[in-house]
Amino acid sequence: MHKQRHFSLRLGAALLTFAFVAFGLIGCTVTPIAGSGTPTPSSSPGTPANTATSGSPTPNTPVSWSGGWNSFMLASQTSGSSNYVILNANLQDQHTALTQYAVPQAQFGSISPDGKDVLYSVTTNNYVQFYTALSPRPSTGFFYEVSSRSAYLTGNVIWMSDSRHALVLDPVKGVWSVDVQTGQAQQVLSLPFSSSNGTVDGIQQLLAYRDGYLYFQGGGGGYCIGAICRVQLNTTHWVVTQYSPRQTGNSDFLLSPDGGTIYYCNTGPAGQAGLYAVNSDGSHSRILRASSTGSDCGGVTPIGFAQDNGLVVMSDINGKFEVLELGTTPQQDNLILADAAPGANSLCASSNEESFSANVCSQDVALAPYSHALVVQGKLPDGTLQLWGTDLITGQQHVLKPIDNGGKPVQLLGWDQLSVCAAGRC
Repeated sequence: MHKQRHFSLRLGAALLTFAFVAFGLIGCTVTPIAGSGTPTPSSSPGTPANTATSGSPTPNTPVSWSGGWNSFMLASQTSGSSNYVILNANLQDQHTALTQYAVPQAQFGSISPDGKDVLYSVTTNNYVQFYTALSPRPSTGFFYEVSSRSAYLTGNVIWMSDSRHALVLDPVKGVWSVDVQTGQAQQVLSLPFSSSNGTVDGIQQLLAYRDGYLYFQGGGGGYCIGAICRVQLNTTHWVVTQYSPRQTGNSDFLLSPDGGTIYYCNTGPAGQAGLYAVNSDGSHSRILRASSTGSDCGGVTPIGFAQDNGLVVMSDINGKFEVLELGTTPQQDNLILADAAPGANSLCASSNEESFSANVCSQDVALAPYSHALVVQGKLPDGTLQLWGTDLITGQQHVLKPIDNGGKPVQLLGWDQLSVCAAGRC
């Protein structure tokens, strides 16, 4: 039996870490943290985009900031179009458009640490161009671009803690710190690089940045290939910490709010499949839930953190999508919500999403800071898609209809601090 538990809202810090991988969304959890600095450039400036692109969207008018993580962003293709609009919505089913333009064929990334912006990328003419949706921009529209030489070397971007700079992965050149408003770039890590542990030939994805450390999934053919690793920036003596076995990837990577623990799902082929935790210094690796199938995350999907920093997961239990704070054993799990999507038979909006436990895709789950609210996208038995929003403090649950898009799935981008303008008034 799970123990019922309620959580009080405690939103004190303004900095965030994101439980999803930028431009390869893994979950939509936004968790306030403290203490992340901007890396000191260690080499000559990089080359930001410096030529205007025809049709580049212009910055939107300023959006009112209400304070509190009480609204969430979503992106949706409009009915009959492949372009996206970005909306802000709340649990009262109020919503407003955040952009005055259509975003073409975008891949969306993380919400900024201050909760006022979101990153996205557009691929055009063999280049990946990186944008912010709401901040002032360089004259090009995009703040950086990298050559898209293959489907596996496209680069990605994650926010810095000041919400003004981002770390951009150029798979060929390395990692750059970029001012998203001016496009000014400084290289902070070149590729390949040699550490005391071995040579890192490449980086597949940037995962997170915290307290001077860059967390990434290794690529290329050297040390860290297919594994979750980190390296300290601002130093000339590179030391790499490896957390997961090679070839396991970054499946559902999560960094705890205090920065002390890494969580990830190992779905093979190396090592025992299941949900793992490891200390951020690389010590005390342990399996929290072993897979009974040999290919999932131990029957649960990590989605974020509770007020006490406990790991929160979702699981399909007898047709109900339970939200749980993980205990030391399954018998000690604390039940937060008995069913996040009543009537749904899947929380996977499309067939190309990755499921880490039965019928749950973390891309379709957005947990608010400290688990005070939840939005999920699910599929009913007749194939209809639906959004459910739940206030986890009061237990009130609603079906949300923020946009009429002809039944297309939406992308849940995460929770923000922007106001929702009802009836045209903020």
